[in-house]
Amino acid sequence: MTMADLLAEVAACAEQEAAKADQANASPGTIEALDRLATALARRAQLHRDQAQLHRPSRKVRYSPEIATIAAAAARCAGLKVAHLVGQGRATSVVRARRVAMWIAHERGFSYSEIGRALQRDHSTVMASVRALAHPTGPVATLRQRTVAELESA
Repeated sequence: MTMADLLAEVAACAEQEAAKADQANASPGTIEALDRLATALARRAQLHRDQAQLHRPSRKVRYSPEIATIAAAAARCAGLKVAHLVGQGRATSVVRARRVAMWIAHERGFSYSEIGRALQRDHSTVMASVRALAHPTGPVATLRQRTVAELESA
């Protein structure tokens, strides 16, 4: 039912209430009539919200085997399992490997949202990780180089 149909139905209900009030020699704006009309409208509106939820198309999540391959390479180079990268761990070695995987995926053209969905992180976390690895130093730079080399040789 469209909004125009709903408004037409409201107008019809109001006219019916006015006709009932005229027949009973009461004023057409009685509290009871308005209360019945408001209740009917609230029920109708809830029904339409429920129907809209039922018919909303589900969002498709794009799974990328390439991001999974990148994550696996980063985990291997760091001596970890892929489950560590996707998990909630905050150990330094896990965070480094996760950030390297995010940076490489972004360099290969994946969006922050796609990377975040693949690694079960928010896109803002991916953005911060990519920014942090823009100019890496120390162990992170070494891990990044090893991971890129492994991906290029595969």
